[in-house]
Amino acid sequence: MHSDIWIERNLIENAKWDAIGPMNTSRVVIRENTIRASWGGVYVKSISPNPNETIDIMGNDITLIDGSTRPAVGVNATNAQLPVSDVAVYANTVRGGGFGYQNCRQCSGLQSGG
Repeated sequence: MHSDIWIERNLIENAKWDAIGPMNTSRVVIRENTIRASWGGVYVKSISPNPNETIDIMGNDITLIDGSTRPAVGVNATNAQLPVSDVAVYANTVRGGGFGYQNCRQCSGLQSGG
């Protein structure tokens, strides 16, 4: 498992899937990134046996391409017994896509809308 990861102040354009997609990580900060013309935005996923913990997604500017079916910001655990926990999502600007959360525990400030 990876930990103590900062993904910040990047410009990502034309990503063919999710622009930022950490899996099985703890203590991750994803902030002040600009994502343009991409299929997906920020997608945090937990896969057994290592759940994601302590994730902050804040201040990102995300624009998805027309017709995208991916979330601009998504947090998902594939196993309800290993949820993503201690998550904060706030102050993100999103165009073309919304927010999706599944099996997220001890989560606060979960931004919604699109």
